Amino acid sequence: MVLLFFMLFGFIANTKAMWADESPYCHDTEPLAPNGVVLRMGERYYRTCGLWSDNMPWRQFRLDMNPNLIPDLYSRYSPTNLSVYENVDGIDRMVNQTSYLMATGTRVFGGIEYQSHESKVIGPNGKRSSGIYIFFPKEGDHRDIPEHWVTCAGWGRIRSDTLTCHVHVNVGAVVGTLLFIGSDQRGFDFVEHFPGFAQDIARVLEVADVTDELDDLEREIDIVE
Repeated sequence: MVLLFFMLFGFIANTKAMWADESPYCHDTEPLAPNGVVLRMGERYYRTCGLWSDNMPWRQFRLDMNPNLIPDLYSRYSPTNLSVYENVDGIDRMVNQTSYLMATGTRVFGGIEYQSHESKVIGPNGKRSSGIYIFFPKEGDHRDIPEHWVTCAGWGRIRSDTLTCHVHVNVGAVVGTLLFIGSDQRGFDFVEHFPGFAQDIARVLEVADVTDELDDLEREIDIVE
């Protein structure tokens, strides 16, 4: 039994090593390949292959990383197109975005009910021009889906050929945001997948958060304070 345990342990260790060799953190096409960079965001540190900006009162960056490194990923789009914004004192991004809208009940996306806050402006097709849709997990209901909110603009056009939506997840130190643009040619199916993309954002940020690994990473990767 002991021999079997060590054989199994060795197999798992070798498999992880092979996986690490076959799955670099950054694809060759990324600007900071192959190892990326580590950025401080508030009290946490995130590893990315994308570029960052310090031109605002908060740091922001494009989180690009190898999708193969994310377990249970809903879409390979998520870890290669995620915008990440540092949370700073005095700014509640969700509250700020709902402050100029009115509560309009609920809407359902992907079988999940969202609180709806929409603009007073009615478009030519009779729909409100824009809205914010908030999901709060309820006890015993969809606990696997993180709290998140969705902002959309373009409902009110006669032709919905430029519907633009963002899915946002706040994980404390940062807010991760994914952008979706629908058109009559490309379709609008993405609106039924907001819950899955919210799960992805949380998973990607969890893997990219390397705060507890800094001592090992600083030998081979730049850390930007």
